[in-house]
Amino acid sequence: MAGDDIIDWRCKGFPAISVSVAEFVAAKPQLFDAGFSWPILALRESAIDNNVNVLASWCAEREISLAPHGKTTMAPALFARQLAAGAWAMTAATAWQARGYRAFGLGRILLANELVDRSFVEWVTRELADPEFDFYCYVDSAAGAEMISESALDAPRPVKVLVERGLPAGRTGVRSDGAARALAARVRELPGLSLVGVAGYEGPLGHNRDATTLDAVRAYAEGLGELLEDLDSGGLLDSAADELILTCGGSGHVDVVTEALRRPINTSRPVRRVLRSGSYITHDDGLYSRTSSLAALLRPAIEVWCQVWSRPEPGLALLGAGRRDVSFDAGMPTPLLRRDAAGELTALAGEVVRLNDQHAFLNLAASEALDVGDLVCLGISHPCTALDHWRLVPLLDDDRRVVDCVRLYF
Repeated sequence: MAGDDIIDWRCKGFPAISVSVAEFVAAKPQLFDAGFSWPILALRESAIDNNVNVLASWCAEREISLAPHGKTTMAPALFARQLAAGAWAMTAATAWQARGYRAFGLGRILLANELVDRSFVEWVTRELADPEFDFYCYVDSAAGAEMISESALDAPRPVKVLVERGLPAGRTGVRSDGAARALAARVRELPGLSLVGVAGYEGPLGHNRDATTLDAVRAYAEGLGELLEDLDSGGLLDSAADELILTCGGSGHVDVVTEALRRPINTSRPVRRVLRSGSYITHDDGLYSRTSSLAALLRPAIEVWCQVWSRPEPGLALLGAGRRDVSFDAGMPTPLLRRDAAGELTALAGEVVRLNDQHAFLNLAASEALDVGDLVCLGISHPCTALDHWRLVPLLDDDRRVVDCVRLYF
């Protein structure tokens, strides 16, 4: 994966050596004997492979295309696993990410965001000279669409765009079907653009599994299909397009979103229904373990190992991992395991109640065995804001031996 990379002082948590990744992993060193300093974030390979296969199979069985959101990992080696399992494209959130994907060799990119950067549009138009390159982005305003058109007049092919249908108080996206129709009519008039579909993101409706949230997600996702049908019947989509695109997010509500995407809609051309889930590849021990409809099938792949630095009070342990190392925007990390001085692994009960930059405050029963210097394994909540603290992470087998290292490009 990252065989030519050099492990040295710049690789957070890695041993103080200067060798290539290939040399380091050749002997499959055990995580606890390889010289890592703590904390270190590691990935479990079997969990990654399980999760990739779960969603690939889920989508294939339902004839849904998958464009995983790559911002979760920003790891080309993991993208390769997703694409090898049948992913139709990779989704990006920013222009910078999309350029990175292209540098990694990706041939189809869905920018799930508005494109209002003229220099990036010019980059896209240059890339479109490659007939094998396929690119999509969103529009939610006439101003944005006009900017793309003006910057893409010399493009060898039109830039494919999707009308984004948003939600009140949500993120980007037009706020009504009427506004979507008006925008589509304007895009239809602009040279250099090809309006090929409709996109949306259900996340602002909530991450819970209660009936109210599920009904709202279902209605929203079904509305995207109805809007696509309306735009097509009104002659507002590119008549030269071989297929139309209907896409929604779905990390938390995969079941509801895919059910809605699959509903029959009457269009003049075939519709490619695209799911853009991202966090599934690592899953977690927090947000998605509680809310994902596929939680019973997915496995947490992220472990953060840190040391007990201090036991200054009964019922309190200070761990050497903090906001610089783990996510905290969607819940505190969860203590999972203790490794004592003898190397024995046991389950650990307790609650992380606070984080500083480099410290975690772990509340636990006074009787809980946990000594200064012991290692603690933390599970995280929300992988997107945990992985972005790291640049190189060890990939472990089920015996926690390092079988490779994964380079993350954040």
